[in-house]
Amino acid sequence: LLQEDLENGEDVATCPSCSLILRVIYDKEQFMRDEVIAEPLTNKELIKC
Repeated sequence: LLQEDLENGEDVATCPSCSLILRVIYDKEQFMRDEVIAEPLTNKELIKC
């Protein structure tokens, strides 16, 4: 699982070569507490790119 997967609420990973299934147990509020969320770009900024 990637950090992005955990942020999206996905907490189960399956091994591609066997039947192993892992569930990540974590406190989502604690996990996201120090997360910095970038502001979306404005249309003007998108045009400059």
